[in-house]
Amino acid sequence: MSDSQYNRAEDTDEATSMLDTKRRQLLKTAGVGAVGTIGLGTTGSTMAVASSSEELVSIRFQDRPDSGDDFVDVVVDIDEDYEEDSLEIRAFDEKANELTAEVKTASAGAETHEQIPLSEALEAGDFVHILLFEEGVNDPDEAIADGSGAVDETYIEFREQPAAGDDRIYVSAISSSDDRDELDIRVGDESDMELTTNPVSVGTSYEGPVELDDLLSEGDEITAVVQSDDEYNPEEADRLDTITVAEVETDVSILDRPDAGAEAVEISVSVSENREESLEIRAFRDHNSDLTAEVMTVEPGKIVDTQVPLTEPLEAGDIVEVGLLEEGVEDPQAAVADSIEFVNETHIEFRNQPTPGDDSVDVFAIVGDEDRELELEIRVSDESDSELTTEPVSVGLTQSASVELDEPLSVGEEITAMLQPQGEYDPGAAVRSATKTVEFETSVDILSPLDVGTEVIDVSVAVADDYDADTFEVRALEMFGDDLTAEAASASSGEVVETQIHLSRALEAGDVVWVALFNEGDDDLEAAIEQQHQPVDETHIEFQQPLADGDDDVWISAIVEQSVEDEVVVRIGDESGRDLIEDQIELGSGDLYDNLLPLTTTFSEGDEITAVIQSPGEYDPENALASATKTVEDTESVLTAEFTYSPTSPDVEDEVTFDGSDSGPTAEIEQYTWEFIRADGGFDIQEGKQVNYTFDEPGEHEVVLVVETADNQLAVTKETITVREGCFIATAACGTPDHEQVQTLRSFRDTTLKGNAVGELLIRCYYATSPPVADWVAESARRRSLVRSTIVRPAARLSSLLGLDGTVGDDTSSND
Repeated sequence: MSDSQYNRAEDTDEATSMLDTKRRQLLKTAGVGAVGTIGLGTTGSTMAVASSSEELVSIRFQDRPDSGDDFVDVVVDIDEDYEEDSLEIRAFDEKANELTAEVKTASAGAETHEQIPLSEALEAGDFVHILLFEEGVNDPDEAIADGSGAVDETYIEFREQPAAGDDRIYVSAISSSDDRDELDIRVGDESDMELTTNPVSVGTSYEGPVELDDLLSEGDEITAVVQSDDEYNPEEADRLDTITVAEVETDVSILDRPDAGAEAVEISVSVSENREESLEIRAFRDHNSDLTAEVMTVEPGKIVDTQVPLTEPLEAGDIVEVGLLEEGVEDPQAAVADSIEFVNETHIEFRNQPTPGDDSVDVFAIVGDEDRELELEIRVSDESDSELTTEPVSVGLTQSASVELDEPLSVGEEITAMLQPQGEYDPGAAVRSATKTVEFETSVDILSPLDVGTEVIDVSVAVADDYDADTFEVRALEMFGDDLTAEAASASSGEVVETQIHLSRALEAGDVVWVALFNEGDDDLEAAIEQQHQPVDETHIEFQQPLADGDDDVWISAIVEQSVEDEVVVRIGDESGRDLIEDQIELGSGDLYDNLLPLTTTFSEGDEITAVIQSPGEYDPENALASATKTVEDTESVLTAEFTYSPTSPDVEDEVTFDGSDSGPTAEIEQYTWEFIRADGGFDIQEGKQVNYTFDEPGEHEVVLVVETADNQLAVTKETITVREGCFIATAACGTPDHEQVQTLRSFRDTTLKGNAVGELLIRCYYATSPPVADWVAESARRRSLVRSTIVRPAARLSSLLGLDGTVGDDTSSND
């Protein structure tokens, strides 16, 4: 049952999800030990007992279990004053997998001795966790109390695969009851030469690093032993584990927690020799902001200890991430390997602005190394130093927590979050603190579901006190901006009110209502200070524009009421029962879908098309929860949105002209609105029949055109534009599209090749054949260098000398 890939926690304050690898690495680097899961982990001893916060409940092992046991003997004590009459006893392994073969019960008012049968026999190295639950609960996060114990047999194992260049190894070791306090951990090589800088005492158990005298080499066979001798002696070891050192792995580690004010970060970097390209080292703050003052590179097969210079000094509270990235990549999420550290200074801050009515505050805290022994906890007080905390929150290395308060906060109240040693509340003992004034954040909330027939909407409105105006209006609008307000509600700066908006008509199925806060006199949704939208709570589907002959997509609005418990889907079909969409749209309770759906075929005049909300599966209009049917009309008789663009194969940084003149009937269209979807998920808006737009990244980009008539009829169309990177092979060879020689060749294409039949043919042939060649070139530094020197540089020089790039006689070759 042992698993050498699982890391136990030595400090239960630090336990987090097993999937949080960055956090696990961070704690290891900080010397806290590896991270366990859901609060289960060793507590620094092979036998541990834990009690509830009220100290009314406890559980412990009666004896340490032996290897081969398929049971554990436990002792449970539940005080007679505890709120439950009995609790269930369950056992788990260190991965939070339940081991209980039979659940036993302990009653309040007496000490209970029970033997808990296990679903499998224990092995040397296993840790078992025994937990108390309320009846029917088996989630370790909800345990009332817990204890842990290790199998009573001396044991050692490597917890991580050693790699070439390592100067430490990570092990887990346990002493049996007979060997307790007598054993040390030592490490040796295959010639029985000791590698240990200083032996590590096991005590009852140990999880962590063992420092070595020298760097490991690939293929070394090393042995970790637990023994009582004063010198490394594997033949007399009580237990040992042997492993072969792997090749250099791609990895980066921050060597020491950086201090506040540090302008560089000390790191150790290794890059696998199997990688073809060097990697760049970059530093980031809070996984986002690039702090790298100088980008350094590490070649494959190299191990380097170095410093990363920063653009600005670090501050208390900063989280520093150092990542290894491929050349030119600046996104920390794309790092090949990374290491994270907290600045080594005790710090506390509010994560959010406290607002009136809050009964908790979100706080983030870091503990510096010099304060780790103080066992700090988070408390909150008011301006008179009265404690507001329901229960203090303990902090190990770091903690992000929602701290519960005794009573809701009031506007203008000044509150302080502090870190102080465990014990009685004492603001004078605070190590660090942060203070905030409770203020309003402007918000608008619809207080209840909107039903068919609703004529009055209940809303809650909060207005911050930092606006120039004193009073504001709250109005209701339809999906496309038409005002639904018969009587607006009012709100004042610096207050929270619950009020009502009276509507000009009763709501109907399919309505989507926007409730928005405006300056007095405004009613345009784009001018709203804050807004929230909500659909009428009834399952409904409808076509949002007429269907025209030749359409290959359809604009659908679909709403699923909150009482629908199971997943449903949107499907489109014709009168023959044929399904017209390939991918069904999945919706759940309360969902709203409003978008274009691509079709597997085009519409023909006279087709009868039905949209349905139904259970997952084939198109089934007979059993639909909601449906809508529309007949396809002649193109000339309905409002349509269509556009063209030029050039049709644009490159990055090309100015592209978009023209909506093909929309019609032209005389009826009052407004053309363009939406350009960016790679980061945002979008740019332009208005006008004809607009120009420049794409700054290659790839596929969606462009949406919405046309609107004076009587608010809408039509929409969407197309995907493929933007080319440009000179593929030259870009691959030079590493960036901004390289001087790439720009020269691009100018040659634009000024000489474009605009004539032969040139355009050459461009099309190049675009069709060059991408795979460019990929091949980019794979090897040698190929890139060869292509630069034999093709790109001569071509750029020739086009420039002949003036074919729009210049005359300029030499654009560079010494690269």
